[in-house]
Amino acid sequence: MNKLLFILLSFSLFTCNNETPIVPTVDVKLRVIGTFNGLPLQMYNQNYEYTDGVKIKFQLFNFYLSDLYLIKGVGAAEEKVLLSEVVLVNFKDIQSLSAAERGVELVFKNIPIGNYTGFQTAVGVAPRLNATGPASYPPPHPLDDNYWSWAAGYVFSKIEGNADVDNSGKFATKLTFHSGGDAFYKPVSWNKPISISKESSEMVLTIDVKDIIWKDQNNFLDFRKITTDHSVNKDLVSFLMTNLQQGLKYR
Repeated sequence: MNKLLFILLSFSLFTCNNETPIVPTVDVKLRVIGTFNGLPLQMYNQNYEYTDGVKIKFQLFNFYLSDLYLIKGVGAAEEKVLLSEVVLVNFKDIQSLSAAERGVELVFKNIPIGNYTGFQTAVGVAPRLNATGPASYPPPHPLDDNYWSWAAGYVFSKIEGNADVDNSGKFATKLTFHSGGDAFYKPVSWNKPISISKESSEMVLTIDVKDIIWKDQNNFLDFRKITTDHSVNKDLVSFLMTNLQQGLKYR
């Protein structure tokens, strides 16, 4: 009997000592703060000076991010912790100064606490997901909408608004720029220490919309010449998506 008890206790100690340690987790918040030429980005309720006297009011700005990972370690020791397969960063409800200063908030559940060496994602919808369609995703999934049936793919980014091109104050020129296509899927990463803990579990990205549509006085989206594009002009789509990728900053 004593021998049996000893065997049971030994087995119990062995299994306890070889259990995988439980890593504590926390919900991580990603805030994406939008601006236009440094000013808080509001839909509808604010107009912005653009270039050559043109002013803009925005009605919609959104874009997809795919394959969001926190990175731990480097080289052969690198590990990836998935935050989300895809999210839609949508500023449509950012209509006040307080909301603009707070930005769009996304929450990722049960992320392991620890010290990370970077963050990576991509602007747009990953090709494997872009080959699917809204019927595969019940609402409120990020991919249940924003789909071009004629193009068999998702709209990676939307910029919509109205421009006052003649300084009349009427903002009569409608603006619609929808970008997408696998060729314009843009990976982006930041190599910097990121500490995730119960006391610090917030990440912040920033994007200035002027940086998407304006590079310099000789290279910008001129609303006197073009007001609408649905990924027909590939040079324009490349311009917008590349600028979106390069303009996205980790703060």
